[in-house]
Amino acid sequence: MTVATDSMADAAQIEARLAQLGVKSESYAYSDAPPEALRFAIDPAWLGEKPRAYRYAAGGARTPVTGVLDVDRLLAP
Repeated sequence: MTVATDSMADAAQIEARLAQLGVKSESYAYSDAPPEALRFAIDPAWLGEKPRAYRYAAGGARTPVTGVLDVDRLLAP
């Protein structure tokens, strides 16, 4: 699943970038809720730096990744 922190007004750009990266998952974007509240709901330790992603291990452990995701970073172990 992908959650974009961009506005829904940027939906076409978000979908184009995900397609360019080959991401094939459900994708969501922020709604009208305050961005700070949504960031806290995603990760209470997140200070709002973007871009932000999370890698999940098979056991459920989550590792935050800050910075632009390219294909190499997506495929890294």
